[in-house]
Amino acid sequence: MPALLAVVLMVLMLLLVVVAVGVILYEVGKAARRFWQQRSVSATWVSAEEPGLLDFEADFEKGVDRFTIEMKKLGNDTQRLATQLNKHQKQILKLAKSSSPNKKQKRANRAAKDIGRSAVFISRRRELLDVLVKEIYRNGKGILSAASLDLKDNTEDGSSLQKTLDWLVDVTKVTIASLSKYKDATKGVRDRNLSRTIRVESDRLMQALDLMLGTLKQYNTDTQELRSILTKRMSANQ
Repeated sequence: MPALLAVVLMVLMLLLVVVAVGVILYEVGKAARRFWQQRSVSATWVSAEEPGLLDFEADFEKGVDRFTIEMKKLGNDTQRLATQLNKHQKQILKLAKSSSPNKKQKRANRAAKDIGRSAVFISRRRELLDVLVKEIYRNGKGILSAASLDLKDNTEDGSSLQKTLDWLVDVTKVTIASLSKYKDATKGVRDRNLSRTIRVESDRLMQALDLMLGTLKQYNTDTQELRSILTKRMSANQ
């Protein structure tokens, strides 16, 4: 009997160790995930100090590259949610004939959860994009106002910058139009009032989209201003 008791105690101790290690690994995983999520939308790499003459072009390119990456992520998230909502809608239609109200509510709640994830995703990236918009603008102005930029002797530099600005204006306009349609579609989902959770999360998503659209419209205005300044300088040097 004592031997059996000792074996039982050892097994229990091993189970406790396994559970403790599992909990620790789970918490470490959560902390690591939070760290990488925060890092992915952090703008701490953007210096608060004003750039110098040799910083403008390099910082401008970094800002544009990061902005492009975030636009792709935003497009992927939009597509992901559209696919998921279509799937949820098909399931809800199938459940329309079901006699179980709980199944319908659970499916609606799952759809709301996906909508909420998109709202959080957009909100986090909007804060980063706000910083990027200001960073690109200040460095673009710096490039154009730098005494070392002689467009008369460096027409290739001017043409390259103009192509970049033209591309940014076009991409931003397309993104604004896409997000506006996305917002209208979200409003349509919200107005159907399938469930309180879908209604609440749709409101959150529309608010996030409104703020994102404001950021992109400001970016479009800034980019067009830079393009206008560049065009005038190039014309004056011809």
